[in-house]
Amino acid sequence: MRNGAYTLASIAALAGLVLLMVGHSDGVETALGTVLLVVAPLLMGIGKVIDVLGYVRDGAADPDE
Repeated sequence: MRNGAYTLASIAALAGLVLLMVGHSDGVETALGTVLLVVAPLLMGIGKVIDVLGYVRDGAADPDE
């Protein structure tokens, strides 16, 4: 099962890096870039939790015989 959290995390990290590169030291771009770089690992963690829950659900659906 593949979810979109990893894709969103990649986009957030890439956008954060771009904003940090083009932003000034006191601009909004720098703050937004930093927030996006902090949010990217959180999105990856959410994606991992969704994957684990999917594996648990699939395993629970197959009873041992």
